[in-house]
Amino acid sequence: GKKVERFMETNEFVAGVSYTCMIVITNVAPIQQVVEAMYQIPRGSYPLSNLKSLVNEVKTIDAFSTCTLSYSFYFPKVGDFEHLPAHIIDSTKATILAVASPSFTTLHCVKEAKTLDVTSWKDVALNASEDVLLDSIRSHDAQELEWKYVLGRLSNASFFTKLVAELSRI
Repeated sequence: GKKVERFMETNEFVAGVSYTCMIVITNVAPIQQVVEAMYQIPRGSYPLSNLKSLVNEVKTIDAFSTCTLSYSFYFPKVGDFEHLPAHIIDSTKATILAVASPSFTTLHCVKEAKTLDVTSWKDVALNASEDVLLDSIRSHDAQELEWKYVLGRLSNASFFTKLVAELSRI
């Protein structure tokens, strides 16, 4: 499988699948800044990257620079779980400089995805309607697609005929 970075647009996390969150801190000041990043994995999940559920990290960020932190986790079971946003703190002044704006504060974890991820070829190939799948083939380089995900659909004579017709146009 190919590693894909994308923004979570739906609040649907699948149990047993690993997820990585990125925290991007930008110093727009003309001087170096020392900040403390405080972040945690969602409740109900297990850490994969740091093996801690709550992390405080001191970071020195050069003038007009960016720092990226990340952490990985997975949910072992389905349910709804609270997720608190990352905080960036000036520990010398004991003040909060920034708080992340999460898309979701309660994460919904399911056994299997119900929302089609049109950015994922695997999800489209396995779960999309025939029309959505054929549109996806038209908009991608056919040589770059992993065709193994379409094999299960080839027993459907109608779909097979449409697919062959579409591929003959390429």
